[in-house]
Amino acid sequence: MNAAEIAPAAARVDKRWVVWTGRVLSALPVAMLTMSGVIKLTHLPDFVKRWTETMGFPESALTPIGLLELACVALYLVPRTAALGAILVAAYLGGAVATHV
Repeated sequence: MNAAEIAPAAARVDKRWVVWTGRVLSALPVAMLTMSGVIKLTHLPDFVKRWTETMGFPESALTPIGLLELACVALYLVPRTAALGAILVAAYLGGAVATHV
């Protein structure tokens, strides 16, 4: 065996490690955004009170924003549209930060 035959096998091992690290690191924001979207869609009384009184949003905006959030996460999860999903998630979170300033 020469070095040319060993190198591709070593590259595959390293690449699998990188792929799984990326998947694990992507799971945390996906879980948090999914949970946030589901809470918005279920209209939990405590959240609705905070949404309307503290944040000042109308209750009617709760469902569309929850659906938008879940749509961004869905685009992020599909490998073919992951780049678009990442941009939309970043824009969504940027809008969330802007509403709290």
